[in-house]
Amino acid sequence: MKKIIILLSVVVLLFVATPISSIYAYQGGLLDNKPMGIGTGTGLGTGKTTTITDNDPNTYFELARSEGTFTDNDTLWYEFDCSKNITGYRLKADSSNPAIYLRKADNTFIELQHAKKDESYVSIDYKDITAVSIQTLGAKSKIYELDVFGTDGSNCEAKPEIGNRAILVVTMMTGLEKEYDLSMDEVNAFLNWYEAKSNGVGSAKFAIDKHDNNKGPFSSRKDYVIFDKILTFEVSEYTTK
Repeated sequence: MKKIIILLSVVVLLFVATPISSIYAYQGGLLDNKPMGIGTGTGLGTGKTTTITDNDPNTYFELARSEGTFTDNDTLWYEFDCSKNITGYRLKADSSNPAIYLRKADNTFIELQHAKKDESYVSIDYKDITAVSIQTLGAKSKIYELDVFGTDGSNCEAKPEIGNRAILVVTMMTGLEKEYDLSMDEVNAFLNWYEAKSNGVGSAKFAIDKHDNNKGPFSSRKDYVIFDKILTFEVSEYTTK
């Protein structure tokens, strides 16, 4: 009996020693699981990656420059579907070399040079931002995670009273079916993650909010599905009033 108690104590200590906030600290932002384009400071490339938006602070993308000149992977960028009012960001990097750039609707840029790199939330206030990018100003920079937070800008269409939703049914390799009632934004985030992971990019797991299926004294509950355990999935769209 004493051995069992000691073993349980060790498990509890290991759990307590791992800060929950550091595991999935980036979810809920505007870049959450979004594929970022890979390019240079002078042009946009065709590659994409979710390595720095996958909510996993252990994966990274290395930005590099050669003797101060642009290379094919010194910049990652994402263009919003409509302008956003950016109120904050989080960044985890291995140096102070990266600079975050916010592109305004008039195609001018706001540079957040030597952005804070320790994952803490940094409050900012910039209106009508149409794109965000990160670039290394030094030879190399490892970017582990980046997310920005905010709301729709002035040129976003008002959300209709009737919104599209969908039932997402994920069938696992075991034959187990998992069903979720989600907004189309959530469904599209899942589809973007699955497509990126199919190309070998991004986290092996994806968090799905259980919403009204939340049972117990919890503020939220998420179901984590594993990519290589998924057999197939189905999306059935519907509208609600």
